Amino acid sequence: MKKILLFVLPALVAGFIGCSKDGATGPAGATGATGVTGPTGPSIILAADSFYAPSSSWIAVGSTFQYTYTDTKITQEILSKGTIDVALWYPSGPWWIALNDYYPGSGAGYRYFYKLNTLILEFDGSSTPPPSYSYKAVIIPGAVMQQNPKINWTDWKQVSAILASPVNK
Repeated sequence: MKKILLFVLPALVAGFIGCSKDGATGPAGATGATGVTGPTGPSIILAADSFYAPSSSWIAVGSTFQYTYTDTKITQEILSKGTIDVALWYPSGPWWIALNDYYPGSGAGYRYFYKLNTLILEFDGSSTPPPSYSYKAVIIPGAVMQQNPKINWTDWKQVSAILASPVNK
Protein backbone atom coordinates (compact mmCIF):
# COMPACT_ATOMS: atom_id res chain seq x y z
CA MET A 1 0.00 0.00 0.00
CA LYS A 2 2.87 2.36 0.83
CA LYS A 3 4.37 1.70 -2.58
CA ILE A 4 1.13 2.65 -4.30
CA LEU A 5 0.86 5.85 -2.27
CA LEU A 6 4.48 6.72 -2.97
CA PHE A 7 3.82 6.33 -6.70
CA VAL A 8 0.33 7.91 -6.93
CA LEU A 9 0.92 10.90 -4.64
CA PRO A 10 3.87 12.36 -6.58
CA ALA A 11 2.02 11.75 -9.87
CA LEU A 12 -1.00 13.72 -8.62
CA VAL A 13 1.16 16.57 -7.31
CA ALA A 14 3.10 16.73 -10.60
CA GLY A 15 -0.16 16.73 -12.54
CA PHE A 16 -1.53 19.71 -10.61
CA ILE A 17 1.71 21.68 -10.73
CA GLY A 18 2.44 20.84 -14.37
CA CYS A 19 -0.94 22.20 -15.55
CA SER A 20 -0.16 25.86 -15.00
CA LYS A 21 -0.71 28.29 -17.90
CA ASP A 22 2.52 30.06 -18.87
CA GLY A 23 2.15 30.72 -22.61
CA ALA A 24 -0.10 32.88 -24.78
CA THR A 25 -3.53 31.68 -25.80
CA GLY A 26 -3.50 29.89 -29.12
CA PRO A 27 -5.64 30.81 -32.15
CA ALA A 28 -9.40 30.10 -32.14
CA GLY A 29 -10.50 26.83 -33.58
CA ALA A 30 -12.64 26.43 -36.70
CA THR A 31 -16.34 27.28 -36.52
CA GLY A 32 -18.49 24.28 -35.77
CA ALA A 33 -21.36 23.02 -37.88
CA THR A 34 -24.67 24.89 -37.79
CA GLY A 35 -27.17 23.33 -35.43
CA VAL A 36 -30.67 22.19 -36.23
CA THR A 37 -33.21 25.02 -36.66
CA GLY A 38 -35.77 25.04 -33.87
CA PRO A 39 -39.52 25.26 -34.39
CA THR A 40 -41.06 28.57 -35.37
CA GLY A 41 -42.73 30.31 -32.45
CA PRO A 42 -46.31 31.54 -32.61
CA SER A 43 -47.09 34.69 -34.49
CA ILE A 44 -48.01 37.71 -32.39
CA ILE A 45 -51.53 37.68 -33.75
CA LEU A 46 -53.47 35.26 -35.87
CA ALA A 47 -55.40 38.06 -37.51
CA ALA A 48 -56.32 41.69 -37.18
CA ASP A 49 -59.43 41.91 -39.30
CA SER A 50 -60.87 45.33 -40.03
CA PHE A 51 -64.42 45.56 -41.27
CA TYR A 52 -67.06 48.20 -41.86
CA ALA A 53 -70.51 47.87 -40.26
CA PRO A 54 -73.02 50.23 -41.85
CA SER A 55 -75.72 51.50 -39.52
CA SER A 56 -78.38 49.94 -41.76
CA SER A 57 -76.92 46.44 -41.20
CA TRP A 58 -77.56 46.33 -37.45
CA ILE A 59 -80.59 44.22 -36.50
CA ALA A 60 -82.91 45.02 -33.58
CA VAL A 61 -82.88 42.18 -31.02
CA GLY A 62 -85.06 43.01 -28.03
CA SER A 63 -83.81 46.32 -26.62
CA THR A 64 -80.43 46.06 -28.38
CA PHE A 65 -79.01 46.13 -31.90
CA GLN A 66 -76.70 43.40 -33.15
CA TYR A 67 -74.27 43.12 -36.03
CA THR A 68 -72.94 39.69 -37.04
CA TYR A 69 -69.52 39.37 -38.67
CA THR A 70 -68.45 36.00 -40.10
CA ASP A 71 -64.78 35.24 -39.52
CA THR A 72 -63.42 31.74 -40.14
CA LYS A 73 -60.28 32.62 -38.15
CA ILE A 74 -62.36 32.26 -34.97
CA THR A 75 -61.49 28.59 -34.60
CA GLN A 76 -62.12 26.08 -31.84
CA GLU A 77 -58.46 26.58 -30.79
CA ILE A 78 -59.10 30.32 -30.31
CA LEU A 79 -62.31 29.61 -28.40
CA SER A 80 -60.51 27.12 -26.13
CA LYS A 81 -57.19 28.87 -25.48
CA GLY A 82 -57.09 32.31 -27.10
CA THR A 83 -59.03 35.53 -26.99
CA ILE A 84 -60.43 38.22 -29.24
CA ASP A 85 -60.29 41.97 -28.66
CA VAL A 86 -62.54 44.28 -30.64
CA ALA A 87 -62.40 48.04 -31.13
CA LEU A 88 -64.20 50.63 -33.21
CA TRP A 89 -62.55 53.47 -35.09
CA TYR A 90 -63.99 56.70 -33.69
CA PRO A 91 -63.26 59.22 -36.46
CA SER A 92 -64.08 62.32 -34.39
CA GLY A 93 -61.27 61.40 -31.97
CA PRO A 94 -59.59 60.10 -33.98
CA TRP A 95 -58.79 56.94 -32.02
CA TRP A 96 -59.67 53.31 -31.46
CA ILE A 97 -62.16 52.59 -28.67
CA ALA A 98 -62.45 49.12 -27.14
CA LEU A 99 -66.01 47.86 -27.49
CA ASN A 100 -66.40 47.11 -23.82
CA ASP A 101 -66.10 50.87 -23.31
CA TYR A 102 -69.04 53.24 -23.69
CA TYR A 103 -69.75 55.35 -26.71
CA PRO A 104 -68.52 58.87 -25.76
CA GLY A 105 -71.23 61.22 -24.54
CA SER A 106 -74.25 59.04 -25.21
CA GLY A 107 -74.46 56.51 -22.38
CA ALA A 108 -75.00 53.82 -25.01
CA GLY A 109 -72.82 50.76 -24.60
CA TYR A 110 -71.11 48.21 -26.79
CA ARG A 111 -70.38 44.59 -26.05
CA TYR A 112 -69.20 41.75 -28.18
CA PHE A 113 -69.54 37.99 -28.14
CA TYR A 114 -67.96 35.32 -30.26
CA LYS A 115 -68.49 31.73 -31.16
CA LEU A 116 -67.08 29.43 -33.83
CA ASN A 117 -66.58 31.47 -37.05
CA THR A 118 -68.75 34.34 -35.77
CA LEU A 119 -68.30 37.67 -34.01
CA ILE A 120 -71.44 39.41 -32.72
CA LEU A 121 -71.34 43.11 -31.85
CA GLU A 122 -74.09 44.43 -29.59
CA PHE A 123 -75.15 48.03 -29.03
CA ASP A 124 -77.68 49.07 -26.39
CA GLY A 125 -78.96 52.14 -24.61
CA SER A 126 -80.37 53.74 -27.74
CA SER A 127 -83.54 53.46 -29.79
CA THR A 128 -81.51 53.62 -33.00
CA PRO A 129 -78.60 51.54 -34.26
CA PRO A 130 -75.08 52.96 -33.91
CA PRO A 131 -73.57 55.10 -36.65
CA SER A 132 -71.61 53.43 -39.44
CA TYR A 133 -68.10 52.71 -38.15
CA SER A 134 -65.06 50.63 -38.97
CA TYR A 135 -64.19 47.90 -36.48
CA LYS A 136 -61.12 45.81 -35.79
CA ALA A 137 -61.11 42.29 -34.40
CA VAL A 138 -57.73 41.16 -33.08
CA ILE A 139 -57.58 37.38 -32.75
CA ILE A 140 -54.88 36.31 -30.28
CA PRO A 141 -53.74 32.67 -29.97
CA GLY A 142 -53.36 31.13 -26.53
CA ALA A 143 -49.59 30.59 -27.06
CA VAL A 144 -49.09 34.36 -27.43
CA MET A 145 -51.01 34.94 -24.21
CA GLN A 146 -48.77 32.42 -22.40
CA GLN A 147 -45.63 34.14 -23.71
CA ASN A 148 -46.88 37.51 -22.42
CA PRO A 149 -48.43 36.76 -19.02
CA LYS A 150 -48.21 40.35 -17.75
CA ILE A 151 -50.41 41.77 -20.53
CA ASN A 152 -54.00 42.58 -19.64
CA TRP A 153 -55.60 41.20 -22.81
CA THR A 154 -58.80 43.16 -22.18
CA ASP A 155 -56.90 46.49 -22.19
CA TRP A 156 -56.82 47.77 -25.78
CA LYS A 157 -53.80 50.03 -25.12
CA GLN A 158 -51.72 47.15 -23.78
CA VAL A 159 -52.76 44.88 -26.65
CA SER A 160 -51.95 47.62 -29.19
CA ALA A 161 -48.53 48.12 -27.58
CA ILE A 162 -47.59 44.45 -27.75
CA LEU A 163 -48.79 44.24 -31.32
CA ALA A 164 -46.56 47.24 -32.11
CA SER A 165 -49.51 49.05 -33.61
CA PRO A 166 -50.42 52.58 -32.53
CA VAL A 167 -53.52 53.20 -30.48
CA ASN A 168 -54.16 56.35 -32.52
CA LYS A 169 -53.92 56.41 -36.29
